[in-house]
Amino acid sequence: MSFAHLDESGHARMVDVTAKQPTVRSATARGFVRCTPEVVASLRDG
Repeated sequence: MSFAHLDESGHARMVDVTAKQPTVRSATARGFVRCTPEVVASLRDG
């Protein structure tokens, strides 16, 4: 299997998509940010 966005070394590379037809897609992402209590207090207090 090969991936168009990876070169022979496995590094990411740009792919020309100008001829590709538009498609409708959706995605959902979730993440976490871990902070010290001091950082949380600073963010809360402005």
